[in-house]
Amino acid sequence: MTEILMAWLLNKLKRHRYIGGKHTDTINVRKGADPQDYPEIEDIIKDLVKSGNILAKPTSYGKHISLNPRLIKEIDVFIQKHLTEVKF
Repeated sequence: MTEILMAWLLNKLKRHRYIGGKHTDTINVRKGADPQDYPEIEDIIKDLVKSGNILAKPTSYGKHISLNPRLIKEIDVFIQKHLTEVKF
């Protein structure tokens, strides 16, 4: 389930074009998911920041994230691999 949520999160960031300089709040990213998954999504965000797939931008009004533009091809492969298994 974690990989599916991770692929869902990455796909959402990509669909809204939050790549590089365009970023969004971590609270906005989890909208659309089941509220029971919110803690797991926060953990996934932390893991993706550590791995470098997501860039974190600390702002005066909260933590914002965006996709790493250098890893878009790898992110696309991950999304296609895991989101085609299960349809939402």
